[in-house]
Amino acid sequence: MIETIRKIATSSTYPKSELGTLFHLVIPLFDNLGWKIGMVENMVFEDKTKTNRRVDIKFQANSKSFLLEAKRSDKKLDYKDLEQLATYLNSDEKTDIGILTNGIEYWIVDNLQNGLENKVIYNFSIQTISQCDLEVLEYFRFPLNRFEKLRKKIEVVEGQLLLEEIECNPILDIPEKSHLIDWDNFSKLDAPRGRGAEIFFQKVELFLSEMDKRGVDLENLYRNFHQVFEFDKTKYQHKTSQKFGVDINTNFSNKEKERLLEKMAKFAKQHLQKESMEHILLNS
Repeated sequence: MIETIRKIATSSTYPKSELGTLFHLVIPLFDNLGWKIGMVENMVFEDKTKTNRRVDIKFQANSKSFLLEAKRSDKKLDYKDLEQLATYLNSDEKTDIGILTNGIEYWIVDNLQNGLENKVIYNFSIQTISQCDLEVLEYFRFPLNRFEKLRKKIEVVEGQLLLEEIECNPILDIPEKSHLIDWDNFSKLDAPRGRGAEIFFQKVELFLSEMDKRGVDLENLYRNFHQVFEFDKTKYQHKTSQKFGVDINTNFSNKEKERLLEKMAKFAKQHLQKESMEHILLNS
């Protein structure tokens, strides 16, 4: 499995369609978990839900099942995608667990959790995959013998992380240029009128991601940017800004947003020595 993950993580190009993501990035990973493309009884492609829409794959074995919905590799997963998968899960009385992925980022979704913001119970990136992530993935191995223990495994991992009993460090040594975040292309992101808050949100998310990846103390971030972030320590490692356990406030004037991004750019340059980050934060 490690070699498959390494091949995906170090690829210089990724498919630009959902079908490409599915067959070039997702299926090779699950093949390593024992799910073979010819297992028509166990891997149901384009499975029709009660919504009359089709989920990409329904995996099933031993009266257990989970759904997988794939997006383009160049699409950042968001709450609209999560809502789509939750709708599919709602329409399947026997399936509560789903996976939302763009082939690089993976969100494990538990539809029994109340509130859309709480349904992502675990997430990881192929680019920074750790031994902890691999252990969680093993619960999806065919024929799902340990699947009912998935929730407990995730609770244990997150509890150990919170108590600093374990470290889940990346197992691949990936050069920075191979990171999913393509800083040069992101700097070209267009920000038409009315999308200012969305663009601001995306830039702050990328800023947080890079800081977290480099091990910058979140408390330090809070002290410097308390007007932007609302930290919820009880949910750290639990949701994605959710992963970072923060809410990002976008209710600022354009001038305030500009000043905050300038401050972040200065902070990034100081702590990361990353001028490309500065360029991205200050240009739309």
